[in-house]
Amino acid sequence: MHIFSRLLPAFFITVLLFGCADQKIKPSPAEGKDLFVLLPDQNGKVGEITISNKAGSTTLSEANESAQVTSNNITTRTEILSDRDIQENFHDTLQAIPGTADQYILFFSSGTIKLTRESQKQLPLILKRIKERLPCEISIIGHSDTEAGSEYNLSLALKRAIHVKDKLLSIGAPRKLLEVSSHGENDPMIPTKDDVAEPQNRRVEIFIR
Repeated sequence: MHIFSRLLPAFFITVLLFGCADQKIKPSPAEGKDLFVLLPDQNGKVGEITISNKAGSTTLSEANESAQVTSNNITTRTEILSDRDIQENFHDTLQAIPGTADQYILFFSSGTIKLTRESQKQLPLILKRIKERLPCEISIIGHSDTEAGSEYNLSLALKRAIHVKDKLLSIGAPRKLLEVSSHGENDPMIPTKDDVAEPQNRRVEIFIR
């Protein structure tokens, strides 16, 4: 089995892959399934990984995108796992990586600091994880799409980060551990042209280290 990776971390079952150079590994002699999941790095960047063996190949290029592989089959149907699924199902694997941060992504309605309903539900889970990792550092980074001007988006993204900070404080997060910043429209999850309302770019990323 050959694995070609660029600027990404990825893991499958028991093996973790990091780095920018092309990598090659031999398939396991067992006929089990390997699950590959493409994760953003600690700065939220997402690279790309192509998994290839005698059965074919498939490429993962989106955050939390996953594929199952055996020696006789590579699925061409990929699935985007939720952050909750990854934390619940791969907690021990993630914890085994030195310096690995827990990452959560919260999304917002267009042009507002209003969290989506699904993102609102993640706040108690985030607080629980913060308490599990104490003492820790928590970075809250605001982002926007390109629908408005860059200065406006920088300010809006900061307001989103502050809003998430206030929400976490209101449910018991330690104030001194929370740091906020804004990338505005300059670090999109989905690159777009100007004046594009892209839901996945309207986000706050939380890193717990």
